[in-house]
Amino acid sequence: MKPSNNTKTAIVVIALILVIPMWNFIAHGAAGVFKSKPKTEEHTQPAKPQHIEVPKPIGPEKAPVKVTVFINSANPCHAETINALKQLPQEYPNQVRVVFKDTKDPANAKAAAEAKIGCEMGLLVNGRMAFRLPGRGLVMFQGPLMGGAGHGVNMNDLHLVIESQVKEKTGRPARRVQVKGAPPSASPAQPQGPQQVPGHVHSAQCSHAH
Repeated sequence: MKPSNNTKTAIVVIALILVIPMWNFIAHGAAGVFKSKPKTEEHTQPAKPQHIEVPKPIGPEKAPVKVTVFINSANPCHAETINALKQLPQEYPNQVRVVFKDTKDPANAKAAAEAKIGCEMGLLVNGRMAFRLPGRGLVMFQGPLMGGAGHGVNMNDLHLVIESQVKEKTGRPARRVQVKGAPPSASPAQPQGPQQVPGHVHSAQCSHAH
């Protein structure tokens, strides 16, 4: 017995009802599986520079005072001190020359060790790191600029030493010009107790090898 036309039509309709949803499920389900997930925006802090540029010598070669600055270019906390010391030739026109030496260079590291620089950063004024100042006692230029208690480069002391060296080398008082942006200093310094020589105190952001 052959099926009637009505039966055939019913079968076709039922087949379509079953096939169409299944096709939609396959098409959209597969697309959902293989669709790449949207990238979430990453909020990261910009990396701090881990290398600082070593400036070229500043000031005339025949200046009566030569300031040799030993730095470590891999230590970014030295940048502030470098910027301050770069101002010295402007503050003392034709009287001061500043030379920067990177201790990442073995030759410079050896020179720093021979000069008894006991920190990654320090400086020499006309080849000397330590001086005795009236009312201050022994001062030593090791470490970055002093931000408080501790042992480091005190700009007041540095100005006093530079001025005394200019007078010693030329027989004339140093001529100082106020430079905009230069660290303030009092000259002459008020008498204080002797500066403590042993030890260093640096901020937590700085890492210095001793």
